[in-house]
Amino acid sequence: MLKKNTVFILLTGLILTGCEDDEPTNPPPILSLSSSSSSITVGDSTTISIELADLETSVFGVSMQISYNTSVVEVDTTSGFVQGAYFGTNAISLFEIVHDTIHFSISAIHGDAMVNGTGKLCDFEVTGLSSGTSPFTIVPGKIYSIDADTIESVMNELEVGDLTITVNQ
Repeated sequence: MLKKNTVFILLTGLILTGCEDDEPTNPPPILSLSSSSSSITVGDSTTISIELADLETSVFGVSMQISYNTSVVEVDTTSGFVQGAYFGTNAISLFEIVHDTIHFSISAIHGDAMVNGTGKLCDFEVTGLSSGTSPFTIVPGKIYSIDADTIESVMNELEVGDLTITVNQ
């Protein structure tokens, strides 16, 4: 009798486990850095893109800091920055270098709709200064969003993709 009850309980458990409601899980949003070339020579340039993918929450803007090695590469803040289309053609942006960190913010203007989904935030150009590697790292805890409910909130749920540029002689 004990053997029959044990088999019945195990069988019932297996059936119930197989009947769980399998909700489709959406991929986490991704904030990534990519480059047209991850290896350049001294004096040559490459373009780095910042892209946001699979963002379900609608936002008015995003802000972040990206660290890099200033002795290996130089970031062109004047003609080397091109705003992406993610927040539309009316978006406003800030792209500045403070010490060894890029401070980047982009936002829709008042009256424009919040956005979500996938798109490019910007492109910027870097030039090799000396041989070595320069990791471009999106600084954890320094990624913010602006949405309808908050002025600024840390975007902790993001998956982050950093990038390394190698400079050769």
